[in-house]
Amino acid sequence: MGQLVDKSEFDRLVIVDEFNSNYNIIFGRVYKINLHDSLPQLILYNEYKSPDTLADFYKNFIPNFDQIQNNENKKIIGQINSEKIDDFIEVLNQPKGLSDLLEFYQIDSTWYLKNKDRIIEKWLANNTKLDKLEKEYGKYILNDFEKFRIMAYRHILQSNTSGYSSVTVAFENDTDTLIIHSTGQESFLIPWLSGTTYKNYDPNLSALVSQFLPSDIIINKNTLNPTIEDFEDRILQQLTFKVGFVNRKKFKKLLKEKSR
Repeated sequence: MGQLVDKSEFDRLVIVDEFNSNYNIIFGRVYKINLHDSLPQLILYNEYKSPDTLADFYKNFIPNFDQIQNNENKKIIGQINSEKIDDFIEVLNQPKGLSDLLEFYQIDSTWYLKNKDRIIEKWLANNTKLDKLEKEYGKYILNDFEKFRIMAYRHILQSNTSGYSSVTVAFENDTDTLIIHSTGQESFLIPWLSGTTYKNYDPNLSALVSQFLPSDIIINKNTLNPTIEDFEDRILQQLTFKVGFVNRKKFKKLLKEKSR
């Protein structure tokens, strides 16, 4: 695939950061960055919420949500390192597949060997109500790095029918706009898509967008760039869901064969 973005062809970077709960509750912010300023600034162009009558719910769900207003007043809320913009464009222009996911945390077989027992203990501590066979199945999965890797992929790819939060970035000039949008519902919100042929699973892309976003009101900032601890926890939650559907008869047979 050829280069997706040529910075010289565009004037502004637009970022739309939106929470969407089954299209019933929506709130978001729109930011713009002038690409060719010597000291680029993050400008809040628009913020919106619908409905705006659930103040108590919002306050419990998101920090400082009561400060979000339905308005279009321009407001400078921070500066952006121009080198980060260049890094962002470079990552956009070099899309990666899902197989590169764990490289973001430098998780490989060596790392996993050192951390496997800790991860198993964490999962067991959080699932004390599971029966003996379910716990054995969880340990069977977590004792194998390749199975852990597959669980990570499943976590990224899983979808639900109620959460449609997303981030859209757009490069624009006075006559043209190039749109790239997140489509995932879990960690990093990956993959990122543009048009019919561009797909990028690189978590570094999400992490860079997260760095552009401010910290005064958090919508998708943390989901775009989860800590390794949060990422582990989400994978382990995926495992907890999976053990509920284990083929018990087949797994018992496997355990007997392994004990011989």
